[in-house]
Amino acid sequence: MKKLLKLILGNTFTQGSLFLTFSTFIVYISNYIFNFLIGHYLGPVGFGEITSLFSYQYISMVPILVLTTIIIQKIGGSENPYSTCKDVEYLFWNKIKKWWWIGLIGAVILPFLPNLTNLSPLVSLSLFPLFILGFFTSFYTGALQGLHLFFAFSAIAIIAAFVKLLGAVAVAFNIDGITIIIVFLLTSSLYTCIASYRKYKHVVHKKNPHTKSSLNYSLIALIKNRHTYYTLFSVLSLTFFNNADVIFVKKYFSAFDSGIYNAWSLFAKIIWYVLTPLLLISFIYFSNKKKYIYHSKIFIGVLLFICIVGILSYVGYTFLSPWLSLFLLGEKFITVNPYLSKAALFGTFYSIIVFINNYFLARKNPMVLLMPILVILYCSMLFTLKKSIPSIVQFNLTFSFIAVIIHIGAYIQQSLKQTS
Repeated sequence: MKKLLKLILGNTFTQGSLFLTFSTFIVYISNYIFNFLIGHYLGPVGFGEITSLFSYQYISMVPILVLTTIIIQKIGGSENPYSTCKDVEYLFWNKIKKWWWIGLIGAVILPFLPNLTNLSPLVSLSLFPLFILGFFTSFYTGALQGLHLFFAFSAIAIIAAFVKLLGAVAVAFNIDGITIIIVFLLTSSLYTCIASYRKYKHVVHKKNPHTKSSLNYSLIALIKNRHTYYTLFSVLSLTFFNNADVIFVKKYFSAFDSGIYNAWSLFAKIIWYVLTPLLLISFIYFSNKKKYIYHSKIFIGVLLFICIVGILSYVGYTFLSPWLSLFLLGEKFITVNPYLSKAALFGTFYSIIVFINNYFLARKNPMVLLMPILVILYCSMLFTLKKSIPSIVQFNLTFSFIAVIIHIGAYIQQSLKQTS
């Protein structure tokens, strides 16, 4: 038993899972407190404003998520990861110097953002600096994960989350309102950028001090790479599926209803947040070609674990719903109670979709295009629904369940094809 425990704890997958699980637990506890404080002290209207900002931010940062994903795969599958880091870093900054002027396009659309997003001017305008900071951070956070520097990545994430939390704490002490929250959000993003860069420089430059790429990468080669499109459409579709409903409700519903629906969405995302470290580490693991023979066992094990978490969440949300929203968000949010059990199911279904999609993406399987096709249908159908919270909740639940069945069927079909 002792040898088995030592073997398990000595495995990089297990170690990475432990580090990321612990840090993600701390980060999301901090984020939960952040959201709950905003709900209590700003009410549904202010809560809907800030949570809708996050949804717009996630969608606008899809190119950054794609870049991070490609970096993780590139470094994780390399024989010499430190040298590859320097090669990709050189390419990253070389392209920024060449194409920096594209960023000016964002400045042109700034005056139109409030009308386009239905957010207040201050909140909508904060999207641009958040995007810029996220873009410059993307390479370094991706590199830390690709190099399996999970402890450093986790420590930075925890500190950034606490900086973000200070904004909500300030609101709780009646120090301003949404403005102070935006200030701390920008500060948190700036810290992540600086800290990730410094840690990367300390580790990678020390082990591999050459400053110029030894490889002749080109942007055209990246564009022509089929897997680049797989990654782009995959990340884009999952981000839209997780945020399009929030944006739709913010645009077409009242400010109060937007806050109530965003509270339901938050409870659904809690399931995904809890499972995020496992989903991330499994993606990194599936990207490692050396561990190919263990992929099927890891896949089944993780899928079963997600289902167990989903069942426990459904039971908990069902029996605790009478006081969950009251205790966490305040009495103004109690109208969300009847939908909480469905939030647990939707969060579980979404996590399964992300997990299977990541499996296909890591294996560079064309089945990764399933979700982009489904999301086009999903976004189109949103506009046909009755403008009420119950109709959108039920639609999300039904659509996500169908998507899960389709993805599981695709995995089974691909597995049978490989064994035949």
